[in-house]
Amino acid sequence: MTAQVVLSRIQNRRGTQAQFDALYAPAAPIEQQLQPGEIGFCTDTNRVFIGRDVGTFTEITTNGAASVVDATLEFIPMSVTLPPTATWAPVLSMAFTLDPLSTTSGYISVLYSVLETGSTTTPFTKSGTLTISSSISPNPVATISTLTDSGTEINVYPDPKPDISFKAVYSGGTVQISYIHNFVSPLILRSSSIHWQGF
Repeated sequence: MTAQVVLSRIQNRRGTQAQFDALYAPAAPIEQQLQPGEIGFCTDTNRVFIGRDVGTFTEITTNGAASVVDATLEFIPMSVTLPPTATWAPVLSMAFTLDPLSTTSGYISVLYSVLETGSTTTPFTKSGTLTISSSISPNPVATISTLTDSGTEINVYPDPKPDISFKAVYSGGTVQISYIHNFVSPLILRSSSIHWQGF
């Protein structure tokens, strides 16, 4: 019996800016363009690109900051203080505009960690992924956003334990993440997120 061998390759590509620009010229063969997730580096301009869908790419600046060439992919590192609140409060730096080219859906994946700030022993910490899916219909009232929190926590408080929760609400083309928590002191939310284009 012969075992099947599958070869796969993750490739980084390099060349001049002119060579990169030629990949995306109107008559250029699609199969020569960057594949989804493939990285291209221009050696003369130090520009970095990531392939997306057929014929599209996103540029990432080389100084560590994000450059959003189109509105469908954002890299957002952040750290924000979340004061205690008994009602849902928006995390202002966690509002995402859905893909304006998509009329059906959007998908956001947010890696996060939460720490308590008012304690030297850190009795609470939580980290995980917030996954937000939005389905857009022609009628904005029917638009739905769901948020799934896959976070795990260490909470050494006695019962009833304080807790933090997140939710997502869609309004006017934007998905806003909000939180509620009943800790005595503020929490620090650290995050990096990837907003993928809609399907």
